[in-house]
Amino acid sequence: IEKNKDTAEEVFFNIIAEESDPVDAKASQDFIAISTQSSFPVGDQHQSCVDIQIVDDTLALEGDERFLLQLSIPPPLDVITGQPNTSQVVIIDNDDLTVQFTQSEYEVLESEGSVVVCLEKDKDTAQDIIATITASEVASTTATAGEDFEAIERNVSFASNDSSVCIAVPIFIDDIVENEEH
Repeated sequence: IEKNKDTAEEVFFNIIAEESDPVDAKASQDFIAISTQSSFPVGDQHQSCVDIQIVDDTLALEGDERFLLQLSIPPPLDVITGQPNTSQVVIIDNDDLTVQFTQSEYEVLESEGSVVVCLEKDKDTAQDIIATITASEVASTTATAGEDFEAIERNVSFASNDSSVCIAVPIFIDDIVENEEH
């Protein structure tokens, strides 16, 4: 908060930190709401600061959030509240999300008919997310799509509070005697 003149007496002001409209940042979850009075002491101090606590959550994909600050001057002083007398604080989202397989390798007997593979995410999200699982051949594989397994590209959904999701990849049974396939 700034004042533009020296004063012979202490100048009091009120600060309110509250949820914006439309509501973005939530009081108690993202910041601590305040309604407080502070002052400029007598003399030449032209700035005064008010500390507003930001709550560091771990909710991923919530995006940047905003809340509102309002300034007012209580009576009886003959002080004009300048412009701007409101200000918006932007809390920048810093919670990255990691989605990964729960294992680096899955083994399954051909006779089982499918292998269940699972994905996990490392934190809750503000919204549902979709990840894509692809089962396909690559140069270093010995299993053949269409003969040994079903090539798939499937979207799987994580609800905002899901930590893992699993799908079955079909494995085909054949009568060929062969080494392990990858």
